[in-house]
Amino acid sequence: SPTLSSRWRSLSVSAVERGGAAVIKLFQWASSRPDMFGLAFCDLFKKLQDSTEPHAFAHTEAIMEDTYGAGWRDCIRISAESPVLGSGCIGQVYKAVDARTGETVALKILHPNIEHGIDADLDILRAAARLLDWSDERV
Repeated sequence: SPTLSSRWRSLSVSAVERGGAAVIKLFQWASSRPDMFGLAFCDLFKKLQDSTEPHAFAHTEAIMEDTYGAGWRDCIRISAESPVLGSGCIGQVYKAVDARTGETVALKILHPNIEHGIDADLDILRAAARLLDWSDERV
């Protein structure tokens, strides 16, 4: 049924989003290859290229304060209403204003715990590579 199919597609994308940066990167690449994976697959997962689930604005504020101190708003004007231009596997980009010059700028903020997630993803990939090397030696 169309409803079941639609729900299945939504769950598939959601599962990939929760899989971490390395999984999202893999599907970003795959969704750019209709010659290998077909148009239906690529259309389903192309949103991962710049429209993943954004993090909360409270995280952005915390990062700005940790990085630039309590007076960060004297340098950059951004608010919870500022548009998110894109959100990928590593971070998201806001439209902001340089408070000193009035110039519109792009502000990229890493997603929460992204460093830990990438480290874990790399550990998994290293283990998989070692396993493949080991199994290749046995063949």
